[in-house]
Amino acid sequence: ALSESDPADITLSSLNVDELNQLTVTGGSRNYSSVAKLARALAASNLVVGSSASPSNEPYFTDVNISEVTKSTQGVSFTIQATMEPGATNASK
Repeated sequence: ALSESDPADITLSSLNVDELNQLTVTGGSRNYSSVAKLARALAASNLVVGSSASPSNEPYFTDVNISEVTKSTQGVSFTIQATMEPGATNASK
């Protein structure tokens, strides 16, 4: 999903998955539109984005939400949260 957004404009600070498969991504970007593009790419993973993507597939990430954005002189810092589905980590997919 990161490569489908604009990786040159996104810097990831942390990527965490808890025991309930809740994904939290924090990072920074030059602008809000790049953050929104990353969130859309996550939501589209395995449906539109990815080598085996198909609209009939189950999405890898659901409930994708930009939960925090803070503007600064360098751009924006952000937190994106989502539920990571089991297929997202399946090496055979």
